[in-house]
Order: sequence, then structure tokens, then C-alpha cells
Amino acid sequence: MRFFWKSTLALWLLGLPYCLEAQQTTIYTEANAAYKRGLDLYDRRLYGLAQKEFREAMELLRPVNEPEWTALKADAELHFAKCAVRMEHPEAEKLVFDILRGQAPSPEASQAALEIGNYYFDSRKYDQAIAYYDMAPKEAASSAVRDEIRFKQGYSYFVTKRFAQAKAAFAPLRENPRSTWYYAANYYSGSCAYLEGR
Repeated sequence: MRFFWKSTLALWLLGLPYCLEAQQTTIYTEANAAYKRGLDLYDRRLYGLAQKEFREAMELLRPVNEPEWTALKADAELHFAKCAVRMEHPEAEKLVFDILRGQAPSPEASQAALEIGNYYFDSRKYDQAIAYYDMAPKEAASSAVRDEIRFKQGYSYFVTKRFAQAKAAFAPLRENPRSTWYYAANYYSGSCAYLEGR
């Protein structure tokens, strides 16, 4: 009888890591599914529902520190904040600041700053847009995101009649003919020179 209990205990202890691994995989799978549902809802502009899915993904992944899980959690946090910005929630700025503080420099931090900067840009609140574009860690952003930030930052300076800063923001775009913003940057840079009397 003693042998039976010892062998049963040994088998149970040998199987325990597999049970724990299965549990962690299930958590990751559920969080990934919630994240994907959130992305689908976000793409359909159902921001309130998307935000619930992103929150579920973040809560499921809270206690883990695996690299791929951490990346999924960072993406869920970014999209959660983007939903808050799109729905004009009062806590949207705080969420973006948290991402900038906790994840800069990273692509997620650049996206967060761009998102709230674009919100103010589209609302024609150019001084606030400039503040967020200045905070965006451009070195971590893709070239397309970096160019968009530079152009919108330059345009915001242009509209607020800070022509020297506008030309400085447009300068890298004017040097890259393959940039989406090349022609617009040249136009506004020329307009700055004209308005300065040159």
C-alpha cells in the first residue's frame, strides 16, 4: 500500500509542471483572443466594446512576465488608451502619459503620443498637439510614423505662426523625395519663407 501512495505521489509531482504549463497557455490563449476581438471592434470603430476586450486581455496577463506576453499586454494597453482618446474620455491623457512614462522609447510610446497629438491636431488645438508630438520618442518609431509626426508638428508650428520651428520640422521631410509628406513639406516650408518676407 505504501508503494502505491509513493508511486501515485511521484506521478502526480511529475505531471504538475505540465498542468501548470497548460494553465499558462490557456491564459495566454484567452488573452490573445480578447486582444484580437478588441482589434476587430477597434477597426469597426466600436471603441467602447473594443476597450472592454483590451481591458480583459490586460487583466488576464497582469501577473505574468514572459516576453511575448509582455508585448501583448503593451499592445493591449496602447489600444485601450487609443479607445479612450477616440471616445474623448477624461482619463485619456493620463493613460497616454502612463504609456509614455512606462514604455518610452518604444513603438507603443510613439503611437500613444501620435494618437493624442492627432486628436488635438484634428480638433485644431495646435499648441496641445505640439506638446504631444514633442513627447513622441521618434527614434523608436517607424519611418512612416516619424514622418507623420514631423509633418503634423511642422504644420502646427506653421498655423501658430512659429515659422522657424515649422521649417526645422519640415527640413528632414524636404530631403526625402520618397516621403509621403515631401510635397506638402516643401509647400509649407516655402510658405514659411514667404510669410517671413524672404
